[in-house]
Amino acid sequence: MSTLGAAQRVRFETTTFKIGSSDFVAGLQWKSLRKLNAYMKEAREYGKSNGMDIVSIRKGKRFQGGFVKKNASIVKGMYSLAHAVAGQFEDESWISAFALPDGRYGLVAGRDGLILPGCDVVGTRQEIYEFYREKCNAVSFQFAGRYIPEDFNDGGTPVDVEDLLSPKRLRKEYKLRPLFFGLSNKELVGIGALALVVAVAAGGALKWKQHLDHQAAIAEAQRVLEQQRLIEELERAKGEKQSREALKHPWTTMPSAESFLDACQSTTNKLPLALGGWLFESVHCTDTAGVQQAEITYIRSGNSTINDFSDAAAKVLPATPAFGSDGNRVLMALPLQTVMGGDDSVLIQTEAIAEFGSFMQRLGIQAQIEIIPYVPPKPPESSLLPGQQSAPEQQLPSPDWIDNQWAIESQFPPERLLAPLVLPGLRYTEITVNRTDAELTWEIKGKLYAR
Repeated sequence: MSTLGAAQRVRFETTTFKIGSSDFVAGLQWKSLRKLNAYMKEAREYGKSNGMDIVSIRKGKRFQGGFVKKNASIVKGMYSLAHAVAGQFEDESWISAFALPDGRYGLVAGRDGLILPGCDVVGTRQEIYEFYREKCNAVSFQFAGRYIPEDFNDGGTPVDVEDLLSPKRLRKEYKLRPLFFGLSNKELVGIGALALVVAVAAGGALKWKQHLDHQAAIAEAQRVLEQQRLIEELERAKGEKQSREALKHPWTTMPSAESFLDACQSTTNKLPLALGGWLFESVHCTDTAGVQQAEITYIRSGNSTINDFSDAAAKVLPATPAFGSDGNRVLMALPLQTVMGGDDSVLIQTEAIAEFGSFMQRLGIQAQIEIIPYVPPKPPESSLLPGQQSAPEQQLPSPDWIDNQWAIESQFPPERLLAPLVLPGLRYTEITVNRTDAELTWEIKGKLYAR
């Protein structure tokens, strides 16, 4: 009799629990997402057809979604146990079992960057022990990494889940998010048009105004929650309490210059100059709208093929290749792990420019720098009443900072050039490495905030 059949007699349920102060859920239904450029659309379609409305998206060599139905105890913002655990191991294949603070045990397993379906479970110690033994016997390979309790008597390395998933190790991407929240522009336009027809039919401009007030209240609540999330992340990065006032400065939540530089260079240093006969062309590290990533490009050489690159890249890069329409260029994106710079006490404008300019002059580098004029945000068009062409003008206070944008080019890596440059309000926004023949060149852009 197959030992896997014995494991199927135990029905592991979806369950919630706490690790430290964080809420977790286990028992998600994990499914590969194959549409690289439309993975959320694919996830929503799957969720709709299977009665699931919350997901945790895992982006590795391939994309994967962990699906679950929302109820009173399972809500967005909770951490997925399997996603969080998978983020801690780099083995080609692994299995981990551990004691939870509430006395139960959990088990998660993965292979080739994916969480194995059915291996996101919580149960009694005996249930998890038996499931572990049966899973090891059922699979056609040996787990390269085994992180299990000593009393399982099967070697491996024990882990303390409270250390493994301590707050500093938890990332936003591990959290559950609603499947039907981030709609496309087309969907939003359609919903907005329908809402307008319904509101006007129900009572004209007054009803529409009440609708807008309700939407504004929802938006404000979301803004407050996002502010709280940023404050908590900032406190973890700086190790001390932070005030909401700090968030009014744009440099507060941007990555620190040191962490962005280190993250980009660390990623760049790991890239082979050739993969499966394809040659490195460029890496572009960016900080855009709060998302830091490295976009890596290789170009085809000789008779190398798409499969040659895919096979070679899978061994060294945890990213999904996106090939160009002609099949001669490939792009991959890797997340950059950075920390917030915090609310620096910036220098006055003349002093900041003098310090920055003098540093560049000593290196013989011609830096381009310009002041970016402040443009106050426009009220959303959706806040206008029917028939109203524009919102009344509002006198918004001028910012108490100056936004200087700068750019340099060099034939030397930025960690050699810029590591000694320590200025409050200095932030990097782009670092690009280009290969020309046998040489590498760097283009670096950033901000220097002053007052």
